[in-house]
Amino acid sequence: MAPYQAFAIGGLGSVRGYGEGAVGSGRLCLIGNCEYTVPLAKNLEGSLFMDCGSDLGSARHVPGNPALRQGKPGFGVGFGYGVHFNTDIGQIRVDYAMNAFSRKTFYFSINTGGAGS
Repeated sequence: MAPYQAFAIGGLGSVRGYGEGAVGSGRLCLIGNCEYTVPLAKNLEGSLFMDCGSDLGSARHVPGNPALRQGKPGFGVGFGYGVHFNTDIGQIRVDYAMNAFSRKTFYFSINTGGAGS
């Protein structure tokens, strides 16, 4: 396995509150996301979330062990809240997350595919 083929853990698509790949990189990964969403208005939702991810100790099996060299923890937890606006072309999301090291991050995303996707 080449290092660029390792799973990158952290960021909007896995563990919010961390930069892309900042939690770890390994041959295996486990990511869990829990999000509670409540309607606030007709096309507006609020959410609370918690994300966690781990490389399951597999970072050392990636040639050169880049995760160790870059000081990645291998496990991370992020939590926060967000607002989601549903439109005809998709959902506009703004999330605010904090990780286990108290680093705070804003995320802005547009999910296409129709309202409520």
